[in-house]
Amino acid sequence: ALEMNCSMHRLDLDDRRARRALELGCTLTLNTDAHSLDEFSAMEWGIRQARRAGIPASRLLNTLPLDQLRSRSLRVARC
Repeated sequence: ALEMNCSMHRLDLDDRRARRALELGCTLTLNTDAHSLDEFSAMEWGIRQARRAGIPASRLLNTLPLDQLRSRSLRVARC
């Protein structure tokens, strides 16, 4: 999975690149990189970036129900 860092100071994977990653079949994650409680608010910025890129919730690991996340983790671990 590729990480979309939610900090507006760290747009390593901007919406254009995230859209391209999606087209190539990648799964993505949103990460606030929070070092304090106040920094969790950056998630809103990351969600906007993901929406702008057209990434559906089904392709964001953070949004999967726990059983689906565990299932994916087990498949990756077996590879």
